[in-house]
Amino acid sequence: MGEFTEPEFADAELIAALAAVGRRIVGEQKPDVAVVLSARHDRLLVRYGDAVLKAHAPGSDPAELALRLRLAADPRLTDSLLAPLPIPGADAPGMLIRVRGRLVSAWPVGTPLHPDDFGTVSETAVDDLPWEQAATLLARLHAVPLWRPVPPARVRRGLERAMAKLSGLSGPAGDDPLVGEILAAYAALPRGEPDGRTQAGRACTSYTPVPGDALVHGDWHLGQLLRLDDRGLRIIDVDDLGAGDPIWDLARPAAWYAAGVLAPAAWARFLGGYTAAGGRAVPPDADPWQVLDAPARALAVAYAANAVADSVLTGTPLDSVARAFVDCCRRMRRL
Repeated sequence: MGEFTEPEFADAELIAALAAVGRRIVGEQKPDVAVVLSARHDRLLVRYGDAVLKAHAPGSDPAELALRLRLAADPRLTDSLLAPLPIPGADAPGMLIRVRGRLVSAWPVGTPLHPDDFGTVSETAVDDLPWEQAATLLARLHAVPLWRPVPPARVRRGLERAMAKLSGLSGPAGDDPLVGEILAAYAALPRGEPDGRTQAGRACTSYTPVPGDALVHGDWHLGQLLRLDDRGLRIIDVDDLGAGDPIWDLARPAAWYAAGVLAPAAWARFLGGYTAAGGRAVPPDADPWQVLDAPARALAVAYAANAVADSVLTGTPLDSVARAFVDCCRRMRRL
C-alpha cells in the first residue's frame, strides 16, 4: 500500500491500535512510528515498518471479507492481485482481525501508481502511464476460473453510494439545479443486466455464477495499482472483489474516455492492451461499446453525482473534470 494521506479524518486511537497490530507483524522496527497513508470516512490506512494496516469500512461483512482475502492470497491470483500479509493471532483465515470494532487486514508496502482516479492526472502524465500493463493485470484477473465459495462482486456500490449522497442533500443544497440534472440522468440509466449480474442481495454461500461471469475487482481505477520493487504492478483493494460481469472493471476508464477526460490514444492503449492479453470482457471482433455503453454511463453518473454533491455542500465551483462529467450526463439525457 502506498504513500498518501488525508489526515483530517484520522482517528488517533485507531491509529495507535493499528500500530500495535503492525508490531505483531514486523516486530519492533525503528523508527517505530505509525504513518497515516490515507484516512477517509470509510477506511484508514496506516503504515508501520514494512506493513500497511487497513481498517475496512464500518459494517463490513466479516465472512465475505475473509473470502475476498483468501482469494487475494491464492497463488492463482498473485500475479495480478496484491496478496495480504498474515497477522499473528488473527482468526481464520489468519489475515483478518477486529480492532476497536473495525475489521483490519495487513498488506505489503509499495508505491501507488497514482493516489486517485484518472481525473486528477494531467494530460501529459496520462500519456506516460503504463496503460498496457494495467490492462494486462485486469485480463489476467478475469481469466482465472471461478471456484466456490466466492462472493458476488459489488460493481455498483460506488454508484449507489454516490446517488445516496446526492439524493440525501436537503435544504438549499438539495434545490441546486445541478442536483436535479444528475438525478434525472440516473433515472434514465438502462436497467436490467447492466446492474451487474451478481445477485448482490444473496448470501455468498448460495451465490451461483451465471454464464459469462468472471472474477471482478469491482472498483478498478489507477488508484488501485501498486508498484512493488521486486514484482512490478499489482491490483490492490479487495473490498468489492467477487464474481460478476468483467465489463464493469473497464467501465470507469470507458466513462472517462466518453466524457473527454481520457485522451483517445490513452484509451486505445488500454483497450488494446486488454484485448491483446486475452481479456474476455469485450468481444474480440465486434464493437466494444455494445457491452461498454451501459456500465460506462453508470460510472459517468456516479462521478458527476459525487462532484456535484461536494460542490454544493462546500460552495466550491466544479473543476474542469467534474464539468466534463456533468456535460456527459446532459448528453446522455438528450440521447
